[in-house]
Amino acid sequence: MHEVKVYVNGCFVPVPFNLNSLFMLFPASMALELQSKLLKKYPYGSRISILDLVQVKDLRFLIDFIYENIFIILFYILSAGKVSK
Repeated sequence: MHEVKVYVNGCFVPVPFNLNSLFMLFPASMALELQSKLLKKYPYGSRISILDLVQVKDLRFLIDFIYENIFIILFYILSAGKVSK
């Protein structure tokens, strides 16, 4: 199985961004709080677009983090045609 990872804050994290990514990048207490907010809004295993997340005010920090550290990097790589396996 092919897995895509992005290097963020000293870690290779899987994308699409998921709960595992959350716990890899944030302190446990913060990851648990963000996970709780996500699971109150969306069922476990949901595929959520960044545009859907923008609607949730409690998750603004997470949205900004994903956009600045993952979304923009992937967009740049894909637009430059530099995707490697």
